[in-house]
Amino acid sequence: FATASYTTCSMPTMLTGLSFLDHGVTNRRHILPKSVTTLAESLQQRGYRTSCYSANPHHGIGRGLGQGCDTFEELWHERNRTAAIDPHVMSALATKALTENLDSPQFFMLHYIPPHEPYAPRPEFDLFGNDQYAGEVDGTVRTLRRINRGRLIPTEDDLNELIALYDGNLRMADDGVGLVLDTLRQRDRWDQTVVLVTSDHGEAFLEHGRVGHNTPVYDELLRVPFILRVPPGVVTSEIDTRQFVSLEDVVPTLLGLTEVP
Repeated sequence: FATASYTTCSMPTMLTGLSFLDHGVTNRRHILPKSVTTLAESLQQRGYRTSCYSANPHHGIGRGLGQGCDTFEELWHERNRTAAIDPHVMSALATKALTENLDSPQFFMLHYIPPHEPYAPRPEFDLFGNDQYAGEVDGTVRTLRRINRGRLIPTEDDLNELIALYDGNLRMADDGVGLVLDTLRQRDRWDQTVVLVTSDHGEAFLEHGRVGHNTPVYDELLRVPFILRVPPGVVTSEIDTRQFVSLEDVVPTLLGLTEVP
């Protein structure tokens, strides 16, 4: 479970292991204090080369979230919006970097935008919609706002189209992540590599009267993936998966796997 339904509050928790009650970042006016230790800082102190690539301005250096990163690339600089949020652009940057600086252990953090809005999958990933759909719903934030403000009352076909666009966006993101995984598998270090795929929040599709995210705290906004790949030799039977897990558990889980107290 994410501990908030929006990036500004959720990412500091993912990067520090602290509740928002402790890190204090709950709105755009707040910046993560330098006194707080991030995951990147802990690993940097252990000799890791630390790199972050972010396509989300709410996860940037100006938010205090670059602490401990040797490299922090904010993709929205010197790129148009379409290129900045394209998962394949980020994956290309990451795969290139993964072939460099092989003399030290590495920590990579990639913050993709899709499946987050705008739901705008490229044609080869727009696989789930109805070709005959002729309504006014698209995957832009403008459409989401119109629905939430009651200016557009979606029909069943409208909602199906919105979900289909989201699913296409998710498929596109999945393909981008796959490029990074393919690169990791080709490295000699693959048997020493930990991979975590997770999200800072979910997305609503009228389960409780709203679409998108930010305000509500129902399961569709807070229940997120936590897909963890551990190296061979880690005794997974000792991991208790019966308990609730939150983004507060990211830091202790990853540090534990690198034998950092």
